[in-house]
Amino acid sequence: MKKIEQNKDALLDGAYKCILDTEVYAAFTSWSENGSALPSCRLLWVKGHAGTGKTMLIMGIIRELSSRSAKLAPCVSHFFCQGTDTALNSATATLRSLIWLLLVQQPHLISHLRSKHKNAGSSLFQGDTTFIALSNAFESMLKDPDLSPMYFVIDALDECQQDPADLIKLITSSLALSDKVKWLVSSRPTVELKTPDTAGSLVELDAQQLEGPVNAYIDHKLSILKTRERYDDCVLARVAVEVRQRAENTFLWVALAFKALDAEDRTLSYVHGTYAVDIIKEIPPGLSQLYNHMMARIEKGMRRDPQYCEGVLAVATSHSALSASPS
Repeated sequence: MKKIEQNKDALLDGAYKCILDTEVYAAFTSWSENGSALPSCRLLWVKGHAGTGKTMLIMGIIRELSSRSAKLAPCVSHFFCQGTDTALNSATATLRSLIWLLLVQQPHLISHLRSKHKNAGSSLFQGDTTFIALSNAFESMLKDPDLSPMYFVIDALDECQQDPADLIKLITSSLALSDKVKWLVSSRPTVELKTPDTAGSLVELDAQQLEGPVNAYIDHKLSILKTRERYDDCVLARVAVEVRQRAENTFLWVALAFKALDAEDRTLSYVHGTYAVDIIKEIPPGLSQLYNHMMARIEKGMRRDPQYCEGVLAVATSHSALSASPS
């Protein structure tokens, strides 16, 4: 989680806390269903397209669940899949990490793993049968009568490129093995978690419908601009309107749009704040169109401010004239 935050923006309270007041979250964090009016929710699926803030939402929920001080509060075991990293994009890597965090918090369950290791030795963690062996040990742990309630969290399940079907099957089967287990999973809509076995337990949450978190992120970015010269309240208000109209509740679009402003500020140290509005207006809505727009600007390599360009030409011309004159 810390590594992800280092590579992205820091986690903002406003980017996830609105979900804590929803019925969906209340149902997911409720363990006493007897007499409860809340629907059953043992598998919460946060789905959305690229850039809709799923990972930020997952990190916020993990922090919220982990911060509970009650002695009997459920523990949290989590894993962040990353498709570009071979060490983080397989079902085996995911399950291995989930088991490790489970054992850190409930060490008495290690007997289920030791019994498997006693017969198989180090080969238990090697080769093509590793996931099967770990699955058997994991399922045995879930059946343990002394298992304490657990939240298992997997972010970006769509980026699990090796044996994702096996991982989904394990998630599904675990719900039938123990009522002390709940899952929080995020992915793009292309992943299919709806099965006959998850019926009645699965609740879907569309990340792109959460307007509040994206607006909180936009406000955060605007507050940074406010500290710079040339960005008065009028300019900031116009930038806010344009960004909100084009963002389409997509965190990544907002991040890239403000990076475009940062790039212009670095290139043109004295650019007027009014140019910020023009820059945002030039950026089309939708990530794919935005990517095309960014590539076109890179290929053109043109500076925005005509006065800057004129200044460069004037300096270059003066330098050439001085070089040509006799000393």
